[in-house]
Amino acid sequence: MEKVFHRTLAELERVFYFIEHQLVSEKVDGKAAFAVKFVVEELFTNMVKYGKGSKGDITLGIMRAGDACKVTMVDDDVDEFDITKPKEIDISQSLEERTPGGLGIYLISKIVDSIDYRYANRQSTITFTKRLE
Repeated sequence: MEKVFHRTLAELERVFYFIEHQLVSEKVDGKAAFAVKFVVEELFTNMVKYGKGSKGDITLGIMRAGDACKVTMVDDDVDEFDITKPKEIDISQSLEERTPGGLGIYLISKIVDSIDYRYANRQSTITFTKRLE
């Protein structure tokens, strides 16, 4: 099932409700559910934060695909930003030494089992899967 959300952090409450409802209906729980919630929150927040000039909405789809949960997020009217090619992060540095930014995408790449990025006609599509326990 898919749902469209306005590009604002005020929509996070509706996003969380939708995620929870879909995970229950698709019988996704435990570590996989926690991972999906974390990744969607991080991606949605980044889409809002870095797509400020856009008037487009964000579409979120969650479904069970065999032994995995598949999530698709479509961000309309945005510049290209391929999250599958994150900048290098030195996680051995202390917080004081680090340059802010990039850690969320790094964490996403470690949490999900697969992630795909497509871009065409000012529309970004991110699809990721998380295997179920």
